[in-house]
Amino acid sequence: MIYSGDEMKDVIYIIVSLFSTLIGSISGMGGGVIMKPIFDMLGDYSAFQISVLTSSTVFAMSAVSVGMSTKKFKQEKEKSKTIFCVASGSLVGGLIGDFIFNFLVKSLNDNSVKAVQNAVLLILVIAVIIYMNSKNRKSLERNNNLVGIPVGLMLGIISAFLGIGGGPINVAVLIFVFGFEIKTAVICSLSSVLFCQFMKLISIVFNHGAQAFNMKILIFVVIAGVIGALCGRIINRKLSDKAVNGVYTAVQVIVIAMCFVNIYRSIFA
Repeated sequence: MIYSGDEMKDVIYIIVSLFSTLIGSISGMGGGVIMKPIFDMLGDYSAFQISVLTSSTVFAMSAVSVGMSTKKFKQEKEKSKTIFCVASGSLVGGLIGDFIFNFLVKSLNDNSVKAVQNAVLLILVIAVIIYMNSKNRKSLERNNNLVGIPVGLMLGIISAFLGIGGGPINVAVLIFVFGFEIKTAVICSLSSVLFCQFMKLISIVFNHGAQAFNMKILIFVVIAGVIGALCGRIINRKLSDKAVNGVYTAVQVIVIAMCFVNIYRSIFA
C-alpha cells in the first residue's frame, strides 16, 4: 500500500501523540507537555491548530483519568473543598488563557507565538526541576480553601495558553502552596486540567465555530493520546520508583532541549 505525503504526515502525528502520552503517563509528566514542543518542531500546523490538537487530546485524557480515579476522589474528602476551589478557578483561568493566546495570534506572526509559548514552557519546566529536586524543598502549606481559587486561576491560564494540560507544573505548584502529598496533588491537577481545557474548547467554539475542529487528523490524535495514556499508566505501575524517576528526568531534559530548538527556529526561521 502506498501512502501520500499528507497521509504519512498524519501517521507521524498519530505516532507522536501515542508516544508522548505513553511516556508522559509513565513518567508522570503528562502527555501535553511533550506533545506541544514536538508538534511545534514538526512545523506542519499553525500555533492555533496545534493548540486545538493538544487541548482536545489533553481534555480527553483528563476526562478518562478523572473517570478512572473516582475512588481516589472519594478518599480525599478532607481536601475536596480545596480541590473544588482549584477546579473552579481553573474554569475562569481557561477563558483568560485562551483570550491571551488569541490576542497573541492576532498580534504576532505564527513563529513569534510559538517562540513565546516555548519560552514560557522552558522557564516553567526549569523552575519545576529546581523545586522538585531541591533537598530543602519547602511549601507554604496554606489551609484556606479559598486560596485554591487564585491558584486554579493561575494554573488554568498557563494550561490554556500553552495547551499542555499542566502536568508537572500543576503538581509542583500544588505541593508548594498546599503541601499536598504527590497523589493528592495529581488528583487536584486532573480536576484543574479537565475544567480548564473544557472552558478553552468552549471558547474556541464560541470564537471560531465548530470548523476550528475540522481537521481529519484530530480524532485520530485524540484516540491515540487516550490509548497512550492508558497504556502508560499500566506500565508505570510495573516499574520501580527509580525507573520512573529516570524516565521523568530524561523527559524533562528532552522537553528543555526541544524548547530551545523551537525558540531558535522561530526566531531565525
